[in-house]
Amino acid sequence: TDSSSSSPGLQQDIISIDEPMADYGHDRVFSNSYVDLGKVDTVGFDYDYTLVTYKQELLELIYQMALQRLVKDKFYPVELLDSGLRFDPKFSIRGLAVDKETGWICHLSYTHKVAVAWEGRQKVSRARLMEEYTGKR
Repeated sequence: TDSSSSSPGLQQDIISIDEPMADYGHDRVFSNSYVDLGKVDTVGFDYDYTLVTYKQELLELIYQMALQRLVKDKFYPVELLDSGLRFDPKFSIRGLAVDKETGWICHLSYTHKVAVAWEGRQKVSRARLMEEYTGKR
């Protein structure tokens, strides 16, 4: 394989199609296209765990960095940084939506209905959910 066709400055291993993938182990990430990470402003995280399993320390770091970004770039109150907010692994992180009318963080069911909602870190009562969403789509 000719390595001169690779993107300038990109260090990469050249993999022959004839070599079995099993020989490369499970600690590599493969991509179908070249991405210049220097031009990437924001990186998302695959929280449904289909690609990787995150360690507690990384989840805590992501949370703290998100708080800092909300304050610095989105003008959230600076008091958030001193509020003692910490990543809570028991708090839902998948399938979330924000109800813009109530401000609730909502966990949606597979039918896209609100299954559970939080106002801050306080769980919204079932009665209040029913009052808010009964008859609404």
